[in-house]
Amino acid sequence: MKHPKYPVAIVLLFVVLGPPLGAVTLTLIITGEMLWSASLPDAASMTIIALMYGLPMSYILGGIQALVLGIIAAFYVRERQTLSYHFMITLSLIAAALYTSNFYGMLLGLAHTDFVLTASLWLAHLVPTVVLTRMIRKQYRLRYDV
Repeated sequence: MKHPKYPVAIVLLFVVLGPPLGAVTLTLIITGEMLWSASLPDAASMTIIALMYGLPMSYILGGIQALVLGIIAAFYVRERQTLSYHFMITLSLIAAALYTSNFYGMLLGLAHTDFVLTASLWLAHLVPTVVLTRMIRKQYRLRYDV
């Protein structure tokens, strides 16, 4: 399949799948951290509750970022007929840095929680971007430059 002339499908892919993937990533990381101090049934019930509320809220918290990343990715594919992992990871980390800088003021004084939450927020940006970049490259059989 050739690259899309109108990159709407790429933007929709990022907007529809990006926020839920980020929410699932964030929930699983926080659940893993919770297992150090809570029992397995407590962690499982909190995970279910977090996913139940987190998936709908992910569109509110991450929809704009997914839209911006999707638009940039779509035009990158349109102009270069490829989608670079390096470019998308860099873009994702910039978005994560901007996102965590907005919330950092609320986390002052919480040293351990600050590190875990910041790292999990960065991974919640990075994992969906890598997964979606892989999907786009596979779907459009794009040229494989690194």
